[in-house]
Amino acid sequence: MKTFVLTFLAIIVFASITSALSTDLKPEYRPGETIIFELNGVILEPLFRDNIEFLRGHVIVEFQHQILKLGNRYFIYALSLSAENNYTFVIKDVVTLVNGTVQTQIMEQNFSLKGPLIDYNINPGAVLAQGDTEFTLTLNKDIDQTISVGNPQVSVILHPGLNNILIPFTDFAPGFQMFPFGMYQIPIYAVKSLPAPPLPPRIIYVSPERLDETFFIGRQRPLSFRVINRGDKELTTIVFSYNAEKYTLTPNNLAKLGVNQSIELNITLKKQNQSIIDIIRITSGNETAEFPINITYIENLTIINSITNGTSSNITQQNYYCEELNGKICSSAEECQGQLVSSLNGQCCRGTCVPIPKKSYAWLGYLFAALVLMILVIIGGRYWKAKHSSKDILKKRMDDAEKKFTS
Repeated sequence: MKTFVLTFLAIIVFASITSALSTDLKPEYRPGETIIFELNGVILEPLFRDNIEFLRGHVIVEFQHQILKLGNRYFIYALSLSAENNYTFVIKDVVTLVNGTVQTQIMEQNFSLKGPLIDYNINPGAVLAQGDTEFTLTLNKDIDQTISVGNPQVSVILHPGLNNILIPFTDFAPGFQMFPFGMYQIPIYAVKSLPAPPLPPRIIYVSPERLDETFFIGRQRPLSFRVINRGDKELTTIVFSYNAEKYTLTPNNLAKLGVNQSIELNITLKKQNQSIIDIIRITSGNETAEFPINITYIENLTIINSITNGTSSNITQQNYYCEELNGKICSSAEECQGQLVSSLNGQCCRGTCVPIPKKSYAWLGYLFAALVLMILVIIGGRYWKAKHSSKDILKKRMDDAEKKFTS
């Protein structure tokens, strides 16, 4: 009897834990559809796009997606792929309350893409409206389609392909509402935009504004950036704060920098094959500037890392559909300008498909003319040789006959 009670209590606790977070994600959608759903539950720390993953089996696939906090509610939208398959939505590192205790949870929920390609999708699928917002609708049909937008409804004609529609939210009442957009209900949160306070003029400029570099393991190139004095007085005692254990700056200090003058600084990595995320802070008196750097190393372009059961594994791109690699299959009349990789549905172009230039066959005409000329030269040469040879033989015979006659 005690065992039954303990087991029963464990089931109740487990149910409360798993139900601490929930969504209104449907179990089935059409391929190409814009998936829009809400995340419900107590969320104590902000969530961002990086908290979200979409999996096919254990393979991470790329859905164009975004998460937005509209008022006190979180909404997620994603542009689904155009192929039927089963997927898992994952949201990681959610700080929430479970039975009054702060816990970090991972939520998983399965869904499927089934049926024919959806008529059209929409991006974005949720909006924090502070003014005019442009929506992009992609019509997957070969003929125009009319949809109804807004309340009161207005008819809008969609043409095949991309359609950009501007919605003025400036006069909308502040707060949350669902905005009808054809077959979709778009969650929006209208806010009145306030004039931004004037920013103090920047004195220390950095060019470029940030450094994002990806290297193959074992390779790198020189890295540098430039510091510029845009103020009206000389900068003195310029100090650089950074992670000196991973890289160095040359020069690593400056005594002064004149008005409108600049200086180039070089970054030297102390350890190769080690990714770096850091911020270089530049200070001179009360003036400061920040220079974010993000240096990443990868093995090669044909390996994608994924997480399977908590362990790292390598999955080749042959386990992906071309759409999941953000690529396209080029037609027989096109060639790929960019990286060409193998996928489940053929050779996938992760670049641009361009028409194959038409081949010129003019060289065949030149070759034919050269052959004809060569044949004529050979025939002419043989004719000339035969003609002169016969004259020489006749002359020789006449000379021999003359000698005999005179003798």
